[in-house]
Amino acid sequence: MSNLVSNLVQTKRIGSTTQKAILMYMADKASDDGSGIWVSKKNMAADLEMAIRTLQTNMRDMVSSGLLTEAGQKKCKTGYTVDYSLNLERIGTLENTREPHVTAAPLHQMHPYPRSSCTPTPASAAPKPSLEPSIKPYISVRTILCEWLVEENSADSFIKYRKGIKKELTETAAKRLAEKLRYIFVGGGTPEDALAMCEEKGWQSIEPDWYFNTLFGKDSLEYKKAMERILEVKKGIN
Repeated sequence: MSNLVSNLVQTKRIGSTTQKAILMYMADKASDDGSGIWVSKKNMAADLEMAIRTLQTNMRDMVSSGLLTEAGQKKCKTGYTVDYSLNLERIGTLENTREPHVTAAPLHQMHPYPRSSCTPTPASAAPKPSLEPSIKPYISVRTILCEWLVEENSADSFIKYRKGIKKELTETAAKRLAEKLRYIFVGGGTPEDALAMCEEKGWQSIEPDWYFNTLFGKDSLEYKKAMERILEVKKGIN
């Protein structure tokens, strides 16, 4: 597994939740150059809970768009199967899912005082601070949730549910929830199902642990694999 490849795919806008799920799965198996994905399409479709034809169609589409490349062929019971690699150069050109962080200048380039000999502005001539309150840009909670692969109707339903239980979703709470939905997706879950689970269980929010435990049980192999994938991504970020 390559954390570099997983993090790259994770932060790129693919334009299709199905194709992103496939790419995330393949990235989890790939080497640092995007190759070495030794898993059958049958097993991949089973793990993704996806019809094999859906998987094959989307993989062909991603070859056409340049996201995947055909790495070769190998024999199988029905004749031969095609092996694929992730085209990291092409994926790297895609739009980011988030705004890039602004990097501060290196410390050696920062100076506590200006180098030029400027005359200080007299206090009487200095501009007076505005009495108007500063306006903080508002990002709707709907927009925040939809960034992490949640369909608009699912986001609307959950926002309405939170209002109904007198716990209206704030921008801060939405960002925290979106982060949890992100890890649920990384673990192989579905953000839409996670929000539906919240409404069904009467939860205000959700944790990946709760989601996968409810689906599979903590003693199951599926639960352990999901939590391992999440832990690997967290390690890569830290």
